[in-house]
Amino acid sequence: KIMFLFFDAECSHCQESAAVYNKEQGKLNDVSIYMVTRNDKASATTFLKKYAPVLSGKKNVTVLFDANNVFISRFLPKKFPSMFLYGKDQKLIIYSDEEKDIPMIISKATS
Repeated sequence: KIMFLFFDAECSHCQESAAVYNKEQGKLNDVSIYMVTRNDKASATTFLKKYAPVLSGKKNVTVLFDANNVFISRFLPKKFPSMFLYGKDQKLIIYSDEEKDIPMIISKATS
């Protein structure tokens, strides 16, 4: 499965969400995770070190910098944070931009 986590380093909801994913990262070892941001590398690095230090350092996690807004135009996130989970068949399983949905997303990612 593939997960995209679209975040902004200044977003308090993104900070809280990243901390939850960081805490639960052990459950996501079999998921390819792409953390996508429009922030510059320095801001994103500070964010990741503070809120997702373990998660962002895992080998199944890739941080992508989207300075040209390609992610937004292709995936159409509504707000920060936006979370997309795709199945092995590359079909969308769930999209959410609500922190309350993180436990459900993690459950679907690991099932």
